[in-house]
Amino acid sequence: MSAASKCFLLFLCLMSGVYAFAQDATDASQTKTTETHTTTSTAADAPAWMNNPTVWVVGGVALLLIIVAIVASRSSASKSKVTRTTTTEVKTE
Repeated sequence: MSAASKCFLLFLCLMSGVYAFAQDATDASQTKTTETHTTTSTAADAPAWMNNPTVWVVGGVALLLIIVAIVASRSSASKSKVTRTTTTEVKTE
């Protein structure tokens, strides 16, 4: 990386820090107003089987087994056996 690139990256890092600090209101005349609204609503009740942790565990294990089977089948298909036979003839006089 050239020196000009390093200087440019340093400049960008410093400017991002300056920009972040510029967002803070430190002056007493600047005030922040925050309004908070809380809304509660009830969702439709989920079926009982969806709330059962056993279903989630069994589903996670099944998904994991499927992923392992796919990875294992790909790795066994990519392995190939190469056999080389070399024949050498020696002439004696």
